[in-house]
Amino acid sequence: FSTGVRARFVPAATKGGVDNPPMHRADPQPAHWRSTLGALALGQILCWAALYYAFSCFVLPMQQELHWDKATMMGAMTLGLGVWGAGTYAVGAAIDQGHGRVIMTLGAALASLGFIGWSVATEPWMLYAAWAVLGAAMAMTLYDPAFAILTRSYPQHYRQGITMLTLVGGFASTLAFPAVNALVASLGWRAALWVIAAVLGLLVAPLHAWALRGKAATGPLATASD
Repeated sequence: FSTGVRARFVPAATKGGVDNPPMHRADPQPAHWRSTLGALALGQILCWAALYYAFSCFVLPMQQELHWDKATMMGAMTLGLGVWGAGTYAVGAAIDQGHGRVIMTLGAALASLGFIGWSVATEPWMLYAAWAVLGAAMAMTLYDPAFAILTRSYPQHYRQGITMLTLVGGFASTLAFPAVNALVASLGWRAALWVIAAVLGLLVAPLHAWALRGKAATGPLATASD
Protein backbone atom coordinates (compact mmCIF):
# COMPACT_ATOMS: atom_id res chain seq x y z
CA PHE A 1 0.00 0.00 0.00
CA SER A 2 2.76 2.45 0.92
CA THR A 3 4.56 1.76 -2.36
CA GLY A 4 1.42 2.55 -4.34
CA VAL A 5 0.99 5.83 -2.50
CA ARG A 6 4.54 6.86 -3.21
CA ALA A 7 4.20 6.06 -6.92
CA ARG A 8 1.14 8.26 -7.15
CA PHE A 9 3.17 11.33 -6.18
CA VAL A 10 6.22 10.72 -8.38
CA PRO A 11 6.34 13.54 -10.98
CA ALA A 12 5.70 12.40 -14.52
CA ALA A 13 8.91 14.08 -15.68
CA THR A 14 11.06 11.74 -13.54
CA LYS A 15 9.30 8.37 -13.78
CA GLY A 16 11.69 5.68 -14.84
CA GLY A 17 14.59 8.12 -14.63
CA VAL A 18 13.62 9.83 -17.95
CA ASP A 19 13.24 13.61 -18.11
CA ASN A 20 10.16 14.43 -20.18
CA PRO A 21 9.71 18.09 -21.18
CA PRO A 22 6.41 19.82 -20.46
CA MET A 23 3.85 19.26 -23.19
CA HIS A 24 2.99 22.93 -23.77
CA ARG A 25 6.29 24.72 -23.26
CA ALA A 26 6.49 27.81 -25.48
CA ASP A 27 9.46 28.06 -27.84
CA PRO A 28 11.86 30.80 -26.76
CA GLN A 29 12.12 33.73 -29.15
CA PRO A 30 15.31 33.56 -31.22
CA ALA A 31 18.00 36.21 -31.20
CA HIS A 32 17.14 39.44 -33.01
CA TRP A 33 13.48 38.41 -33.40
CA ARG A 34 11.99 41.54 -31.83
CA SER A 35 14.38 43.95 -33.53
CA THR A 36 13.95 42.29 -36.93
CA LEU A 37 10.18 42.25 -36.68
CA GLY A 38 10.01 45.84 -35.43
CA ALA A 39 12.28 47.13 -38.18
CA LEU A 40 10.39 45.24 -40.88
CA ALA A 41 7.10 46.58 -39.51
CA LEU A 42 8.31 50.17 -39.71
CA GLY A 43 9.72 49.54 -43.17
CA GLN A 44 6.41 48.09 -44.37
CA ILE A 45 4.45 51.09 -43.12
CA LEU A 46 6.76 53.54 -44.87
CA CYS A 47 7.09 51.53 -48.09
CA TRP A 48 3.36 50.95 -48.45
CA ALA A 49 2.65 54.60 -47.66
CA ALA A 50 5.15 55.82 -50.25
CA LEU A 51 4.91 53.24 -53.02
CA TYR A 52 1.22 52.38 -53.01
CA TYR A 53 -0.92 55.00 -51.29
CA ALA A 54 0.87 58.28 -51.97
CA PHE A 55 0.29 58.39 -55.73
CA SER A 56 -3.27 59.72 -55.53
CA CYS A 57 -2.05 62.73 -53.54
CA PHE A 58 0.05 63.87 -56.51
CA VAL A 59 -2.50 63.53 -59.31
CA LEU A 60 -4.19 66.93 -58.92
CA PRO A 61 -1.07 69.08 -58.44
CA MET A 62 0.62 67.32 -61.36
CA GLN A 63 -2.40 67.95 -63.57
CA GLN A 64 -2.40 71.61 -62.63
CA GLU A 65 1.26 72.05 -63.54
CA LEU A 66 1.78 69.63 -66.42
CA HIS A 67 -1.72 69.62 -67.96
CA TRP A 68 -1.69 65.87 -68.49
CA ASP A 69 -4.95 63.98 -68.54
CA LYS A 70 -5.74 61.65 -65.68
CA ALA A 71 -5.59 58.52 -67.86
CA THR A 72 -1.98 59.28 -68.79
CA MET A 73 -0.95 59.60 -65.17
CA MET A 74 -2.89 56.58 -63.93
CA GLY A 75 -1.28 54.56 -66.71
CA ALA A 76 2.10 55.12 -65.07
CA MET A 77 0.98 53.53 -61.83
CA THR A 78 -0.67 50.71 -63.77
CA LEU A 79 2.71 50.05 -65.38
CA GLY A 80 4.30 49.99 -61.95
CA LEU A 81 1.78 47.45 -60.70
CA GLY A 82 2.48 45.27 -63.73
CA VAL A 83 6.24 45.38 -63.11
CA TRP A 84 5.58 44.55 -59.46
CA GLY A 85 3.68 41.41 -60.42
CA ALA A 86 6.22 40.33 -63.02
CA GLY A 87 9.16 40.92 -60.68
CA THR A 88 7.91 38.79 -57.80
CA TYR A 89 9.22 35.58 -59.39
CA ALA A 90 12.80 36.82 -59.66
CA VAL A 91 12.63 38.31 -56.17
CA GLY A 92 11.34 35.05 -54.72
CA ALA A 93 14.12 33.09 -56.40
CA ALA A 94 16.75 35.46 -55.01
CA ILE A 95 15.33 35.14 -51.50
CA ASP A 96 15.33 31.34 -51.83
CA GLN A 97 19.06 31.62 -52.50
CA GLY A 98 19.55 33.56 -49.28
CA HIS A 99 19.70 37.11 -50.64
CA GLY A 100 16.79 38.57 -48.69
CA ARG A 101 18.83 41.28 -47.01
CA VAL A 102 20.24 42.49 -50.32
CA ILE A 103 16.83 42.40 -51.99
CA MET A 104 15.01 44.47 -49.39
CA THR A 105 17.86 46.94 -48.90
CA LEU A 106 18.33 47.53 -52.62
CA GLY A 107 14.56 47.67 -53.04
CA ALA A 108 14.30 50.64 -50.70
CA ALA A 109 17.27 52.33 -52.39
CA LEU A 110 15.72 51.69 -55.81
CA ALA A 111 12.46 53.21 -54.58
CA SER A 112 14.37 56.31 -53.55
CA LEU A 113 15.82 56.63 -57.05
CA GLY A 114 12.38 56.12 -58.54
CA PHE A 115 10.93 59.00 -56.55
CA ILE A 116 13.82 61.23 -57.58
CA GLY A 117 13.13 60.36 -61.20
CA TRP A 118 9.45 61.09 -60.71
CA SER A 119 10.23 64.47 -59.15
CA VAL A 120 11.99 65.70 -62.29
CA ALA A 121 9.44 64.36 -64.79
CA THR A 122 8.40 66.85 -67.44
CA GLU A 123 7.22 64.38 -70.08
CA PRO A 124 4.94 61.34 -69.74
CA TRP A 125 7.71 58.92 -70.72
CA MET A 126 9.78 60.15 -67.77
CA LEU A 127 6.91 59.44 -65.40
CA TYR A 128 6.46 55.98 -66.90
CA ALA A 129 10.17 55.23 -66.58
CA ALA A 130 10.11 56.28 -62.94
CA TRP A 131 7.13 54.05 -62.26
CA ALA A 132 8.78 51.09 -63.95
CA VAL A 133 11.59 51.52 -61.41
CA LEU A 134 9.09 51.94 -58.58
CA GLY A 135 7.29 48.78 -59.67
CA ALA A 136 10.51 46.81 -59.30
CA ALA A 137 11.01 48.40 -55.89
CA MET A 138 7.50 47.32 -54.86
CA ALA A 139 8.32 43.71 -55.73
CA MET A 140 11.46 43.96 -53.59
CA THR A 141 9.94 45.58 -50.50
CA LEU A 142 6.18 45.09 -50.07
CA TYR A 143 4.88 42.18 -47.97
CA ASP A 144 5.93 39.14 -50.04
CA PRO A 145 9.71 39.41 -49.59
CA ALA A 146 9.30 40.24 -45.91
CA PHE A 147 6.98 37.25 -45.45
CA ALA A 148 9.40 34.96 -47.27
CA ILE A 149 12.34 36.11 -45.17
CA LEU A 150 10.44 35.58 -41.92
CA THR A 151 9.37 32.09 -43.04
CA ARG A 152 12.93 31.12 -43.97
CA SER A 153 14.63 32.58 -40.95
CA TYR A 154 12.12 31.94 -38.15
CA PRO A 155 10.20 28.73 -39.01
CA GLN A 156 8.77 28.46 -35.48
CA HIS A 157 7.58 32.06 -35.30
CA TYR A 158 6.79 33.18 -38.83
CA ARG A 159 3.00 33.04 -38.39
CA GLN A 160 3.19 35.59 -35.59
CA GLY A 161 5.50 37.76 -37.67
CA ILE A 162 3.33 37.69 -40.80
CA THR A 163 0.26 38.55 -38.75
CA MET A 164 2.10 41.46 -37.17
CA LEU A 165 3.34 42.85 -40.48
CA THR A 166 -0.10 42.53 -42.05
CA LEU A 167 -1.70 44.44 -39.20
CA VAL A 168 0.80 47.29 -39.10
CA GLY A 169 0.80 47.54 -42.90
CA GLY A 170 -2.85 48.47 -42.65
CA PHE A 171 -1.85 51.71 -40.94
CA ALA A 172 0.09 52.86 -44.00
CA SER A 173 -2.95 54.45 -45.63
CA THR A 174 -3.77 56.25 -42.38
CA LEU A 175 -0.25 57.70 -42.39
CA ALA A 176 0.13 58.32 -46.11
CA PHE A 177 -2.78 60.57 -47.01
CA PRO A 178 -2.46 63.26 -44.33
CA ALA A 179 1.35 63.20 -44.32
CA VAL A 180 1.78 63.41 -48.09
CA ASN A 181 -0.97 66.01 -48.49
CA ALA A 182 0.74 68.12 -45.85
CA LEU A 183 4.08 67.82 -47.66
CA VAL A 184 2.56 68.74 -51.01
CA ALA A 185 0.71 71.72 -49.52
CA SER A 186 3.77 73.10 -47.76
CA LEU A 187 6.59 72.22 -50.19
CA GLY A 188 5.00 71.54 -53.56
CA TRP A 189 4.70 68.17 -55.23
CA ARG A 190 8.24 67.96 -56.58
CA ALA A 191 9.88 68.77 -53.25
CA ALA A 192 7.49 66.37 -51.49
CA LEU A 193 8.76 63.58 -53.74
CA TRP A 194 12.32 64.43 -52.72
CA VAL A 195 11.36 64.14 -49.06
CA ILE A 196 9.85 60.70 -49.67
CA ALA A 197 12.97 59.68 -51.59
CA ALA A 198 15.12 60.75 -48.64
CA VAL A 199 13.02 58.74 -46.18
CA LEU A 200 13.31 55.60 -48.30
CA GLY A 201 16.99 55.97 -49.11
CA LEU A 202 18.31 57.31 -45.81
CA LEU A 203 16.00 55.56 -43.36
CA VAL A 204 14.33 52.47 -44.80
CA ALA A 205 17.29 51.11 -46.79
CA PRO A 206 19.72 51.25 -43.82
CA LEU A 207 16.95 49.91 -41.56
CA HIS A 208 16.53 46.84 -43.78
CA ALA A 209 20.29 46.32 -43.95
CA TRP A 210 20.55 46.47 -40.16
CA ALA A 211 17.49 44.38 -39.33
CA LEU A 212 18.25 41.57 -41.77
CA ARG A 213 21.90 41.19 -40.86
CA GLY A 214 23.34 37.76 -40.17
CA LYS A 215 21.26 34.63 -40.00
CA ALA A 216 17.97 36.51 -40.02
CA ALA A 217 18.48 37.15 -43.72
CA THR A 218 20.60 34.24 -44.93
CA GLY A 219 19.52 31.24 -42.90
CA PRO A 220 18.55 28.08 -44.84
CA LEU A 221 14.93 27.27 -45.46
CA ALA A 222 13.48 25.21 -42.64
CA THR A 223 10.13 23.56 -42.18
CA ALA A 224 8.10 24.33 -39.07
CA SER A 225 6.46 21.43 -37.33
CA ASP A 226 2.76 21.98 -36.63
